[in-house]
Amino acid sequence: MPADEIKRGRKTTVKAMRILCMVLILTLLFGGIAVAAESNLMPFDDVPDGAWYGEAVRFAYYRGVMTGVGGAAFDPDGAASRAMIVTVLWRMAGSPAPAAESGFSDLTQNWYRDAAAWAREAGIANGVSADRFDPNGAVTREQLAAFLARFAARIFGVDTGTDIDLSDFPDGEAASAYAKAPLAWAVRAGIITGTAQNGQTLLAPRNKATRAQIAAMLMRLYRMLPREEATAMAERVDRMKIAEKTNQIVVVADHSLTLWERGADGAWAQTLDAYAGYGYNGMSESRSEGDGTTPIGAFPLLYAFGRDADADTDMEYRVITDRSYFSAERSDGTYNTWVESDTPVYGEHLMDYAGLQYRLAAVIGFNIDPVTVGMGSAIFLHCKGNSWNTAGCVSVERSVMEGLLARLHPGAWIVIVRSQGDLAAY
Repeated sequence: MPADEIKRGRKTTVKAMRILCMVLILTLLFGGIAVAAESNLMPFDDVPDGAWYGEAVRFAYYRGVMTGVGGAAFDPDGAASRAMIVTVLWRMAGSPAPAAESGFSDLTQNWYRDAAAWAREAGIANGVSADRFDPNGAVTREQLAAFLARFAARIFGVDTGTDIDLSDFPDGEAASAYAKAPLAWAVRAGIITGTAQNGQTLLAPRNKATRAQIAAMLMRLYRMLPREEATAMAERVDRMKIAEKTNQIVVVADHSLTLWERGADGAWAQTLDAYAGYGYNGMSESRSEGDGTTPIGAFPLLYAFGRDADADTDMEYRVITDRSYFSAERSDGTYNTWVESDTPVYGEHLMDYAGLQYRLAAVIGFNIDPVTVGMGSAIFLHCKGNSWNTAGCVSVERSVMEGLLARLHPGAWIVIVRSQGDLAAY
C-alpha cells in the first residue's frame, strides 16, 4: 500500500490525529522510530523522479562505484573523463592495489592514481602515449565500450567474442575499427541499447558518454558479470524450503530485490537485480494494520493488477476500474481481498493510485491462510510513488516492475528478509 494512502471510510478522531502528529514530531526530533531508511533516498537533487537513469544512479551510488560531483549534484548530462572511467572500474574490481607505479607523468591527483596504474597493468586502459594517460580527456561511447569489454574479459573471464554486427543501428559503420567488436559485444549483452536522436535509435559511437549513460552501462554490466556473491546467493536460494514449491523466487533482502529462476538443468540463476523500497517503519515479523512495516516471510505472489489492459505478463492480471477496492472491512468477511463494488468499501480505492503506484502491481499473499482481521491488508509489490517509503508494500521503479511481470509466471513466490543470511529460515 502507498505510504500516502488514506483509508476510505476510516473514522479518525481529532484527538487521534493530534496524537499521531505528536508521535511523528517526536520521531523526527529524537529518532525513536525509523521513519525511513537513509538509503531509501536519492542523494542527488539533479536526478528527477522518473528519470530513465534514476535506478542506475542509485545503484552506482549505493554500490560505491560512482559518487557525485559536489554538494547534492550528480551531473547526469556531464561528460566523463578517462580518470573517472578507470576509477569506477577499479572500484568494481574491488579497488586492488597496483603492483607498481603507472609510469604516467600526467597523473596529478591522488584519487585516480592507483586506478590508472591498475588499469594499465590489467590491460584495460593504456595511455595516449608511452608516458601520458590524459586523465581529463573525455570518453566517447565507443571508448567506453572498449574499456568495458576488456574489463569483463580480463577481470571476470567473460567471452566477449569477435563477431561484429552493428546493422541494427543506422550509424553502426561510423564506429572506429578498434571499437566495432567491443560495441557489438556490448549491444549483444544488453549493456548498450542505443540513444534516441531525431526519431531514430543510434549507436552514436563517437559522442561523448554522459555520466547518466555510464551509470546505466555499469549497472547492466554488473548484473551480467559472474560473481562469487551471486554464486553464493544461488546456493542459498537452492537450499531454501520454498524452492521445493516454485521455479521463481523474488528475494527482497533489505533494499536489494533480485529475481531467481530455476533453469531446465535445475540450477538457480539471477535474472533481475534492482533497488527496492519498503515500509517507513522497516520490516516486521508481526505486523498489524497501519503500523507502517513490511511483513517478513515467504509469500506467494497471487496475481498482478494495474491500470492498463495490455500488461505483458503470464500471471493472472486484473484491470483496475472505478469499482475496484482492496477491502479492510472487518465485519463482512472481505478483509484483505479484492472487491468490485458500486458503493465505497472501507479500505483502498485502487483507482486512486492507478496513475503511479498501481500502474502495475502484484498482490503479495500475506495474511491469507487464514486471514486474521487486523493483521494487515493490501500488501503489494508495486511501482515507486513519490517516495521510496511505503505503508508496508515493496516498491520498485516502474521499469523494474514491467521487467518483473514480463518474466513472472503463476506460482512465483516472494521472500522478504532483512538480510540474505535470513533466507535459511524459509
